[in-house]
Amino acid sequence: RAQGEDPQLVLNLLSSAESGLLAMKSKSFKYQMYYGQSVLADGSNLMFNDAIYNFGSGQWHEALRFADPIFGSTEAMVTRYLAQFGHVPSDDSAACIAAGVSLTYSLQKYGRSLVGLSPSERRVEIRRSLGQLNDETFFGRIRFDR
Repeated sequence: RAQGEDPQLVLNLLSSAESGLLAMKSKSFKYQMYYGQSVLADGSNLMFNDAIYNFGSGQWHEALRFADPIFGSTEAMVTRYLAQFGHVPSDDSAACIAAGVSLTYSLQKYGRSLVGLSPSERRVEIRRSLGQLNDETFFGRIRFDR
C-alpha cells in the first residue's frame, strides 16, 4: 500500500506466512490472486472467499496414505507427532522428518555402519547410500537424482 494500490498477486511463502496472512486480512487488502499458506494451524481457512484465485503447493498432507520404513505409515507418523507436539506436522516439519527417514533408511538398507569411518569416508557412504534410495516413505516416494 505504500505505493498507492493493493497488489494484484500476493505470493506468501514466508516462514511466518500465517501472521502475514492475518495482517493482510486485518488491513482488508484486496487482491485477485493468492499463492501460499491459507490454512491456519487451527485448521481454519482464511482465504477461500478473499481472492478470485487461491492456489498453493500441495507438497504434503497428513491424510496421504503411504507406507513408511521407519514409522510404518503416514498415519502412524502423524499420530506419533501429534502425541508429542499437540498438532499435526506442517509441510516443513514433515519434510525435515522425511529427510531423517531418508538418511536413516538409506544407510540401513543400502549402506554400512558409519562407526569407525573418518569424516570423509562417512560423507562418501552417506552420498552412496542416499543415491540408491528409491523407496516409499510417509512423504511419498523419495528418490535422488544420480
